[in-house]
Amino acid sequence: MRSGALLYERGLDHLARYLHEAADEALPDAVGALRSAASLDPHDVRYWAALGFALDSAGETREARTALRRAHRLDPNDEVIEVFVLTLLSETGPEGEALASLDDAAARMGVELEPLRRELAEAGFPADSSSLLRNGFLHARNFLRSRLEDEIDQSRR
Repeated sequence: MRSGALLYERGLDHLARYLHEAADEALPDAVGALRSAASLDPHDVRYWAALGFALDSAGETREARTALRRAHRLDPNDEVIEVFVLTLLSETGPEGEALASLDDAAARMGVELEPLRRELAEAGFPADSSSLLRNGFLHARNFLRSRLEDEIDQSRR
């Protein structure tokens, strides 16, 4: 097994401790191992996605967005990663950039935002990027976490 893969497995083990045992001290170890795995094998989308998730969990939202953008460049068809990037952009980026990126993604994914914008306005809610993401797209954090937990389960077998 390549050293990047070994570090990835170690990162998943630490991430499992953080997620399943509420072992907060395991999160920095997960970030470190996943960061090393991604730097050793920068072409593996799984490493960047897991690193982005771990960084987001650690409150390092801007770094998480960078890692997840890298993962998305490696696999532009992965909608979970793309929506996670949009989520982080909505939380940390300029609203104009978030809305433009959201419109582009909606067009590719077949999500109709105009009816949603009208519904939000009629209900008295803002049609900002955060509201559009919550109401028009999947909850990417949950889906990526589920994907990582599946990988953790597979690696433990």
